[in-house]
Amino acid sequence: MSKRNPVDHALNHWLRKRMVEALWHSHEPLSAERFHREFIGGERVGLDRVVYHARQLDKDGIVQFDAEPANVARRLFFLAGPNSEEAVRGLGLTPSRPH
Repeated sequence: MSKRNPVDHALNHWLRKRMVEALWHSHEPLSAERFHREFIGGERVGLDRVVYHARQLDKDGIVQFDAEPANVARRLFFLAGPNSEEAVRGLGLTPSRPH
C-alpha cells in the first residue's frame, strides 16, 4: 500500500486551497472563526467544516496551531508545517517577503 502525498491531499480541496492562499496573502495567522467570517462569505460552509479543514492542514504538515485557546475555532493557525513551502509552490504562489 502506498502512502498518500499530504500536499496533494491538501490541495485537492477548494477550501483548503483557499485557506493556504489566505494565510499566504494575509501574512498573519488566522483562526477558523476569522477565516469563516472574512473569506467564506455567503457560501454554504459552516464553521465546523472550516475547523475540520484547518485541522486536516495541520495533520498534513502545512499549518501549525498555537497552543491557546482551548476552543479550536479560536486557535490561530499559520503556515509553518514541514510541508508548507511545498503547498505554497504547488499553488503557484510566489514569495513577496519572508513569512
